[in-house]
Amino acid sequence: DIAYEPDETILGFGSFRRAVDYAAHKPQLQERLVRDIETQLVDALAPKGLLVRATARQMCVELNSPGEGSSRFVSKTSVGSLSSGPLRQEMLTEFNRQTDS
Repeated sequence: DIAYEPDETILGFGSFRRAVDYAAHKPQLQERLVRDIETQLVDALAPKGLLVRATARQMCVELNSPGEGSSRFVSKTSVGSLSSGPLRQEMLTEFNRQTDS
């Protein structure tokens, strides 16, 4: 999930997808992935605020512990106006609403 508060530059949805695809092209830690996406978008946009959240199932954990259910892990990073405050909370609430649907 990506949320941003633009400053002078805006991007279309396809540009965000390409940024994620570019950062995720190789196996890596989930925490590093969200930081790589953040870095790319901050460099390209210079936004007032940016929030990146990645949710993933850890298949190695699920396969080694059958019957114990899903193992979902969430990593997020944020800068600027989305680092704290009501706008950040609003975006996280929306992300969770989409995940629950």
